[in-house]
Amino acid sequence: MRFGLVRLFAISLLCAMPALVSAAPEATAPASSAAAASATPPAAAPAKAKAPVKKTAAKKAPAKKKVAAKKAPRARYNAPVYAAIVVDAATGQVLSEVNADTRAYPASLTKMMTLYMLFEALERGEIQMDSRIPVSPRAMGAAPSKLGVTRKSKLTVEQAIGALITKSANDVAVATAEFLGGSESEFAAKMTARARALGMANTTFANASGLPNPGQLSSVRDMSILASRLIKDYPQHYANFSKMEFMYQGQTIRTHNRLLEFYEGADGIKTGFTAASGYNLAGSATRNGYRVIGVLFGGATGNARDRKLAELMDQGFAVLSGQPDMAIAGRTPTQSDRFADNIGQQIALAQGTPDVTEQGDRDAPFTPVTRSGVTTTALPAISQPRVAALPAPPKASAPKPAVNASAMEAFEDATGIQIGAYSTRERAETQAGTATKSLKSTFAGATAVVMPVKIKGRWVYRARVMGLGDDADLVRACSLVPKATKAGACQAIRPDSAQVASN
Repeated sequence: MRFGLVRLFAISLLCAMPALVSAAPEATAPASSAAAASATPPAAAPAKAKAPVKKTAAKKAPAKKKVAAKKAPRARYNAPVYAAIVVDAATGQVLSEVNADTRAYPASLTKMMTLYMLFEALERGEIQMDSRIPVSPRAMGAAPSKLGVTRKSKLTVEQAIGALITKSANDVAVATAEFLGGSESEFAAKMTARARALGMANTTFANASGLPNPGQLSSVRDMSILASRLIKDYPQHYANFSKMEFMYQGQTIRTHNRLLEFYEGADGIKTGFTAASGYNLAGSATRNGYRVIGVLFGGATGNARDRKLAELMDQGFAVLSGQPDMAIAGRTPTQSDRFADNIGQQIALAQGTPDVTEQGDRDAPFTPVTRSGVTTTALPAISQPRVAALPAPPKASAPKPAVNASAMEAFEDATGIQIGAYSTRERAETQAGTATKSLKSTFAGATAVVMPVKIKGRWVYRARVMGLGDDADLVRACSLVPKATKAGACQAIRPDSAQVASN
């Protein structure tokens, strides 16, 4: 019985074997995996890397092309034109000229005509010196140079005259034009008509200030006519052109006209500048009973302009005095020429003045020229200028010098003061002689001396008063010399070349 059961179990096992063999892989795989799982902590399944999603920017509608507003075409200006003229104010005789009738931009010399019209209205009794000039927004918006008037400003005619001459204020020019003519354009038309009546055939005004305008044209001959008429027609008002400064609301405003500061006999009249005009200047001076008027357009710098016109006016005076070939002999500079050797000041006084950058006389600080800042740009020389022929004067004995020229060597090692440096010996002698005369009552040994020195190829004549005493005396002497006699600072000097005082 037991054997039968064993046999039956064996047979059934044999029958089931094929099924067990075929099922074994499937059974053992989970078992081994389970065993591994029980032996090792499950590892985190690596996250599948996401394919980068390409951002598709929304297509913008094509921007409409902006159509730029058409800009008004820029006004075209000619390049600055060099022109110059010197005339005898008494006779109108032309002493020298170049491009005298060439039309160019007058810049702020325009204000000479604005002032002429203002003086005319005063003399006709239409306005008074204390008449108030209203200030419009248009006037307030004028380009510099400006006085800074506003609608609340109580600007009088008298103040306007000072501002136009000394400050060359464009805002005041516009206000004056509107005051006298209703509008600036109407006033400019009246200016042109008056200019033609005065004989200024080449002049057309488009505004009252001289600020850039292609239609604003004149010539140096026309401006010399205007300067002459201002002097002759309104001498009581022309005196304003000689003022070095004027006061406005507690502020002292210095003139732009440096000719008044360094040129002997100068008493007016007007400077001007725009980029298109260059540096312009009308000047007038009197010497020995003569008056000359000079006008220059197109200077390369303010310094060159002043220097050149001074040179031309010197030539004019020489012609009138019968000495067209006047030459001044110099001497070899000595060691004593180290005295007060402020080269910047010497050249500034001898050649002209530092630049004043201005737009219609734009504001700029006035600073002395230094050795490195000296402007050496020269204007074109006048080639074969037309010089009026004058009868040869009778020969006369040479006038006695205003200074003791032989005293120069005697005072090589003496102390004294220097009152200025000049481009001609004549001017230096006159100034030194005047200063000495003013000091004689205090310093019996005062002697006028002119010390020439050549700086950068140019002769400069230093006007000095020597034989004054010690340092304290020199300081006192500087304070006693009349202001009008001094060209710049009065310098006390001594043999060791140290400057001990200035005034």
